[in-house]
Amino acid sequence: MTGEIEALERQRAEAMQAGDVDTLDALISDKLIYLHSSGGRDGKESYLGNLRSGTIDYKRVAPPEPEVHIAGDTAIVFGRMNADVVRDGKPLALDYDYLAVYAREDGRWRFLAFQPRPSAG
Repeated sequence: MTGEIEALERQRAEAMQAGDVDTLDALISDKLIYLHSSGGRDGKESYLGNLRSGTIDYKRVAPPEPEVHIAGDTAIVFGRMNADVVRDGKPLALDYDYLAVYAREDGRWRFLAFQPRPSAG
């Protein structure tokens, strides 16, 4: 089961870089809580809206190497985000650790929450 979550994390990273909002829409729970390293917070609609509008444009997203822990219908993912992003027209280099949560909804794993933190190195 951890392999399934690892594959979803890779798919999510690829979709972010490609700007593939349709794939992200299918991966993301309607209950999404996405916290940004800038301090902002998005739900599903605002996150996807920012991607559609170009407010957030992931130019490069390094393939994740997640550590996955499954507890019933919840998967906790510890990972590292290394990406080049343009946000509000300003280029940013992102390098941080993150905690992501997937939950089983209607028999499918869905991306539910994301929390970055400064990288420990």
